[in-house]
Amino acid sequence: MTGLDVSIEVRTTDLYAALCAVKAHVGGKEDLPLLQAVHLAVSPADGNVYVMGTDRYTLGLAVVSIWEDHLVTGEEVDVDLSPEDVGDILHLFRPGKDDNPEAALRLDVSGSEVAVTEVAGMIETEADKHVGLPRTVHVDPYPSVPKLLAASIRTAIALRESAEDAGQAGEQALAELFANASRLARFAQAEKAYKEPLVIQRTAEARGALLIGCSESFVGLFMPVAPSPEDVAEHRGWQAAWLRRLPEPDDTPVAMPDPAGQDDADPEPDDMPADIPGQAEIPVDDSDRAHPKCHGPDGHVCQKLSGKVCVERGCDEAAGTTWGPLWCPVHDMERLDRVSAGLSAAMATLDEQARATGTLVTDVDSLGSVDLKHGSGVVFSGRS
Repeated sequence: MTGLDVSIEVRTTDLYAALCAVKAHVGGKEDLPLLQAVHLAVSPADGNVYVMGTDRYTLGLAVVSIWEDHLVTGEEVDVDLSPEDVGDILHLFRPGKDDNPEAALRLDVSGSEVAVTEVAGMIETEADKHVGLPRTVHVDPYPSVPKLLAASIRTAIALRESAEDAGQAGEQALAELFANASRLARFAQAEKAYKEPLVIQRTAEARGALLIGCSESFVGLFMPVAPSPEDVAEHRGWQAAWLRRLPEPDDTPVAMPDPAGQDDADPEPDDMPADIPGQAEIPVDDSDRAHPKCHGPDGHVCQKLSGKVCVERGCDEAAGTTWGPLWCPVHDMERLDRVSAGLSAAMATLDEQARATGTLVTDVDSLGSVDLKHGSGVVFSGRS
């Protein structure tokens, strides 16, 4: 084992699940090479491998327990796997139908190679599966995904607890939403059809439907799953465990790298700024208007210049705000106010129809149950 930076063993099912969950968040060919990979932070000191991926717009982080550490150096080692490398691992080391919890993989990482070997017994044989992958070492550090998530988890918990303490509509106003992912994915077709981002709003407390709008031509409702008290307690226990693993967040938002060639690119309407702010940095106000923090003496504090000119006809002001790169702050505020007014009108119509016909489903219990214990659920948490 000489010449290795790390040599560890992990459960096959754990690594397989982590790679499957994270690979969808990896950047495409237009992004920086650094973001075009699944990033593994091997941390023998706390006995975990952190698997992460991001394209700056979404990110995913999964944890895999280390069962054996053959070198016991205690030093963290970073490994980047290309989508092709991840595909090879998923193809070769798919868990068996019996889902043997003892099935393990050994990861041997040197300066030039990442070797993955199936550990089928006490002694390695020719029958054991093995793959050697080239190791790419990037000059730039990978974005601090753990710190960003730590800040977001802390903020979500703090918002929920502060609302409960203040007696503002009770804890349910900010409680987690448990959702079926395949049903939520149905709304991707609206975004594809109308080429506009989805706008998601709560209509009530955690058991109420989510109102989902897309452009001026589409509006829909999505019913969350009704969790049991045990489900909620389990989820909050998982959040607490994540905070114990993750580093302390920074006081300022975690910077995300700019994609390659952004200055020359023609961004889509849903492009986001290079910095993904933590939830604590998003302006929050009781005002019903868009850009609520921009009506005071400080003006448009949300402005994030994109290098474009406002697309509104007749306007030649600089474009770019936290909510979109194509409009100047004034016209972006007007745009968002129009969207909010349209969605409010649509919701009022739906409410009126519901009262008149009594046919609108508002009780998630009547929709049947979804098995949350086997990966069929997604949890939303944040400000209503």
